[in-house]
Amino acid sequence: MKALSLLGIILSPTAILMSILWIAYVKNLFFMQSEPFLQEAAMQREIAHSIEMSGINAARISILLMIFFIGMFIVSLLKIKINSVKTIGVVGIILSIFMICWSFVMMGSPSVITFDKVAFYWIAYFVMILSCSIYLLIQRNKFIVKSKKPELQNVLDDFDFD
Repeated sequence: MKALSLLGIILSPTAILMSILWIAYVKNLFFMQSEPFLQEAAMQREIAHSIEMSGINAARISILLMIFFIGMFIVSLLKIKINSVKTIGVVGIILSIFMICWSFVMMGSPSVITFDKVAFYWIAYFVMILSCSIYLLIQRNKFIVKSKKPELQNVLDDFDFD
């Protein structure tokens, strides 16, 4: 569980940075599409195809990340028996499933829904995942400390003092 939380803490900022870079890439493609010297039909089709493929690739990568986060939440539900962790786990699973469905919609109609239109929600999702991963790591450490059993106090000695 600790390794999953740490991996979630590492993957979330990476996904946020990747989303920001993807937005810049798509915005650059839209800018190139409006340039007068790139008005050839073949070049316009190539740029439109690049915009569509960037959305599809972003959706594929984010689906893999979201499946990992669903696994992290399921493991936290099974391992940590604290009500707040269970609530965060259920909310995280539901939100992750919603984002996976949204990714499939984006993959299904890449010319209508481009990544720059939905990237803000991806960034908000990964910020939420980052905060949940940090919280799960803290709660895991507290739960481990609380669940440890005290050592036996009545140790028998070899020495007999009568």
